[in-house]
Amino acid sequence: MIRYRSVSKINLHLRIVGLLPDRRHELATCFQAIDYGDELTFQESDSLTLTCDDAGLGPQEGNLVWKAGKILQERSGIRRGARIHLAKKVPYGAGLGGGSGDAATALVALNRLWELGWTTQALEELGRSLGADVPFLVKGGAAWATGAGDLLQTCRALSPEVGILVATPSVAVPTAWAYGTWDQLHPDPLPESAGMTNFPALHCQDLFLRMEELRGRVTNDFEEVVLPRYPEIRRIRDELVEAGAATALLSGSGSSVFGLFPSREVPLSLPGKWSERGVRWRWCSPAGGPLEL
Repeated sequence: MIRYRSVSKINLHLRIVGLLPDRRHELATCFQAIDYGDELTFQESDSLTLTCDDAGLGPQEGNLVWKAGKILQERSGIRRGARIHLAKKVPYGAGLGGGSGDAATALVALNRLWELGWTTQALEELGRSLGADVPFLVKGGAAWATGAGDLLQTCRALSPEVGILVATPSVAVPTAWAYGTWDQLHPDPLPESAGMTNFPALHCQDLFLRMEELRGRVTNDFEEVVLPRYPEIRRIRDELVEAGAATALLSGSGSSVFGLFPSREVPLSLPGKWSERGVRWRWCSPAGGPLEL
C-alpha cells in the first residue's frame, strides 16, 4: 500500500481572453501549486474501486480519481486494479482544483503502483482528458497556462518563505454561473489580449517591497461578477489586505480567497473572526507535485 497527499492550486493571475474552437473559454493564467491537499491510499487489487470518508462522494464512476485510474488502465493496457481510499481535506468547489489534484495524484500513484514507468510529461498529457487543471497538478510548481488552462509553460515559483493564507467561506460559487454571468457582461467578441505579459512583478525578489505595484498588476476577471454577488467573499479579500497581505485575490472562480504574506509570522485576529462566520482557513506554502507519504 502507498499513501500520497495531493496538491491544490491558486491562480496568481487570471484573464478570460477569448473562446476556443470547442467553445470553451480561453484563459491566460498563472498557476501556483500549494501544499493543501487530500490524502489518498492505493493498494493492489483485482479491480478498480474507490471509497471516500465524505458521504457526498456519490457513485465512484463519477469521481475524477476513479476516472483517472480507469483511463490509465485503458491507455496502458494493464490488467491490474487498485483499492483507492480518499480522505477529503480540500473544500469542494472552492477554486483550488481539489478534485483535479486528486485525479493528478491518482495518475502519479498508480503509475508507480502498477510499475508502468510513464514519464511526467506522458501523465500530464493523459490528464488533459480529465480536466484543464489536471496536467498542471501532476507536476506542481508554477506555470503560465493558456488554452483552457491546460497548455503549460513552467515559470519561477513563489519563494518557499512566502506565506499563503487561504480562506474559504461557506458559500459556493458555481463555475458555470461565473462563466455565464461574465459572458453576459461581455457579449461582444473578446479583443486580443496580452494576457500574462503584464505580470512580471510577482516573481521579483523585492515582491514584498513593492506592494502597491503588485496590487495594481494582479487580477482575476471572475472578481467582476463574484464579488458583487457574494459580499462575504469581498469582505474576506478586504480583510486580508487590511491585515498586511501584499495582495489578496480570488482563486479561480472562487469561493476561496488567498493573501500573500512575507512570512506566516503576521499578527492576525482574522482566524477567530472567520471561525465565527464559518470560514475555513489554512496557511499554505508553495509546493511541487503530489507527495508520497
